[in-house]
Amino acid sequence: MADVTTAGMGKQSLTRFRALGRKVIDIPELGLFLAWLLVMAILGLSTPNFLTPGNMVNIMRDSSILLIVSAGMTIALISGGLDLSVAAVMAIAGVVMGWTYSQGVPMPVALLAGIATGPAIGALNGQLITRARINPLIATLGIMGVCRGLAFIWTDGRTIPIHDAAFRFARAQPLGIPLPIFFMIAVLIVIYYLLGHTKFGQHLYAMGGNADAARQAALNVGHHRRLVYILSASLAALAGVVWAGLGLGVVDKFLEPIFGAVWGKVVILAGIAMFIQW
Repeated sequence: MADVTTAGMGKQSLTRFRALGRKVIDIPELGLFLAWLLVMAILGLSTPNFLTPGNMVNIMRDSSILLIVSAGMTIALISGGLDLSVAAVMAIAGVVMGWTYSQGVPMPVALLAGIATGPAIGALNGQLITRARINPLIATLGIMGVCRGLAFIWTDGRTIPIHDAAFRFARAQPLGIPLPIFFMIAVLIVIYYLLGHTKFGQHLYAMGGNADAARQAALNVGHHRRLVYILSASLAALAGVVWAGLGLGVVDKFLEPIFGAVWGKVVILAGIAMFIQW
């Protein structure tokens, strides 16, 4: 009798193990994670200093800017939209902060001025898309060109030299960790909670799945879309001022934020955005 019971328990355990294995294999992001592990292993074996803590911190610092702006792009994609202007918003935000500070304005005010360009441009994107009913691809592409042109005109196509240490606030290292990493962690936690644990996040998924059905369910799709583009541009502006605060000038990378959000079905930082599966 005991042998039969033991055999039955063994079969149940084996069945549960197989079911767990099938669930793991069915995770769409598993291939991406394994590819990442392979790349890390190759680089670790070929470069002795690659896997050192110092180098890992440097990689995280350099990647933090892309992750911040990609978080905003992720929200736009989940809601069924697209924001091609984020890179240009990063550039204009850095220009506004640098120019404002160069006029003798205190650094905190200059920082807020740079970040404020984000919601302003995002609101314009939202109005063009929801009120004027312009395709998001066309609307944000046009705003991208406008922001690039404004940044060029504002600076006269020249670098604005700022050697003040206060301007390079992003070089600070609280607890020995670069400040941009703290910004990145804070943004990802907020986005994770927003998308996975709020009605707003549920509404975004509903809009992305079927906007017409969401409207019929009494969801104000236009209002939510405007908020999405304001949030996306705000995060892009934050990334822009942090990049400028590193003393690296302004950045206008067109496709990287899109790749950062699309790569691996909107996976950020090794699966932090796997809300649908979990």
